[in-house]
Amino acid sequence: MSERDIEEIFPKNFLNSVACEIRFDPLLTIQNKIPEFQEKIRGGLPAFGIGKTFPLVESSITSPFGGVSQWVFKSRNEIKTLKVVFNKIVFIVSEYSTFEEFFREAFEYFNHFFEICGIESFFRIGLRFVNEFRLSEIEESPDVPLTKYFNIVLDEGLFEDYNPFQFESTIRCEKDDNALFIKHEFSINPDEEAIYVIDIDAFKAGELKKEDLETIIRDLHTLEVKEFHKSITDELVNVLRGE
Repeated sequence: MSERDIEEIFPKNFLNSVACEIRFDPLLTIQNKIPEFQEKIRGGLPAFGIGKTFPLVESSITSPFGGVSQWVFKSRNEIKTLKVVFNKIVFIVSEYSTFEEFFREAFEYFNHFFEICGIESFFRIGLRFVNEFRLSEIEESPDVPLTKYFNIVLDEGLFEDYNPFQFESTIRCEKDDNALFIKHEFSINPDEEAIYVIDIDAFKAGELKKEDLETIIRDLHTLEVKEFHKSITDELVNVLRGE
């Protein structure tokens, strides 16, 4: 796959959400830093709320009465969300235009947070793209075979006439010193729409430094783009290009 293919920006996308998550060692003083952090980001994320969550941490440090505090910051139109827990921060968008735009905003919020909280290292950095294809938006025919648009991992003979067949397939693999979870799912939603999901979650784990954050996230993005192209056919590429 060429550098040009990796950098191509499609006029049309079917992204349901894009998220970048960074996990670090538990820092219980974070709650004292939230007011200062809010002042830094409230221009872009003015809405604020507090909820409860159960992060994947040692059970002895979670409350039996509802988990731990989660601070949530949102844009006014609610298409951008930033969540903070005492051991992670995640930025999520539900309307995605380009990786550079997403990265610049996430990187700014993350750096404000790390500077205020004195965080210099991480143990996991992840980037996730969830593509949700409504088949009616790709082709009007209800009988189009899935294999026309998607490179499905399972036996292609099963998909010549998919209706009402539904499936979910998830694999984990190692790529370029990173890890990937790749999920393909086909289902019929409550409105009887045929939906095909390609969910790619790439992450790097280990002793990770703040100065390497940009390189790691960009490498994860490149990896995800390559895997996405492996999951789709040239016919779907033409659809994404508007051809």
